[in-house]
Amino acid sequence: MERVISLKQLNRATLKRQLLLRRSSVSVVKAVTRLAGLQAEDPVSPFVGLYARLASFRSSTLDHALESRRVVRALLMRSTIHAVTREDYLSWVETLRVVSAQSVSPQNSQKKIVRSCNVS
Repeated sequence: MERVISLKQLNRATLKRQLLLRRSSVSVVKAVTRLAGLQAEDPVSPFVGLYARLASFRSSTLDHALESRRVVRALLMRSTIHAVTREDYLSWVETLRVVSAQSVSPQNSQKKIVRSCNVS
């Protein structure tokens, strides 16, 4: 028999999955992995997003993850900048390059380019 959940239960499950139901004790890198990245057009955005989600968030921890390239800022989904783990970036970038190349047509004067960054 199928289990049907209420709208409130769905809302709560969504908030929990996005680490928004209550502040979590997971690490910065684990949070970024779980969220599949954070919007990072504005360099402050991932700091605010993680502060709202993590109980003991310290900006220096994200700074260190970015400096050590465990987390990278890169042009990804919807051609916007996201903060993602190095591993997620490496798995996304080739797929996005292929999709981007296929979406460029001779009629399109503006080419869509997925830029890569040095994550090694």
